[in-house]
Amino acid sequence: MSKYNIFLWTMVGIAILVFFALYFIKAGYGKFNSKKWGPSINNKLAWVLMEAPICLLFIAFWLFSDKTFEITPLFFFIMFEIH
Repeated sequence: MSKYNIFLWTMVGIAILVFFALYFIKAGYGKFNSKKWGPSINNKLAWVLMEAPICLLFIAFWLFSDKTFEITPLFFFIMFEIH
């Protein structure tokens, strides 16, 4: 079995565990937000911290690609960054 398949099956296993765990544990967001889940941070800051890595990685992968200015990668790069 390849490393990729091992990774996929590991993620499936984690997803199943989380699926059942969330029936017994109230996740600490939304109406279940409480101090026991740790300190809260500003919503806008949290959104930037969550989204910035993929935005920056997409730019890096696109820039270092040998197909940077071909029409299809350029189209998807622009669409992703605009969204």
